[in-house]
Amino acid sequence: MLAFGVKEFVQLIESDPASAPTQSLNVAFKRLSVFAYARELADPGFTIASPLFNIIMTLILGSMFYNLSANTSSFYYRG
Repeated sequence: MLAFGVKEFVQLIESDPASAPTQSLNVAFKRLSVFAYARELADPGFTIASPLFNIIMTLILGSMFYNLSANTSSFYYRG
């Protein structure tokens, strides 16, 4: 997928009227937002699993540095 800014996208639409979309950017954004919200309601597993995984990883990484001395002698254990 090509990465376009809004300005480039508008230029692309205006340059070739035969391939112009039939809806404005505002309408497209609203429809995509409704679609994304409906997808989240249908399958909330990823939305729940992602923060849960981040919390678990935070606890694992934080436990690596817990109770180490604050001087340079603990550099080896910090990785």
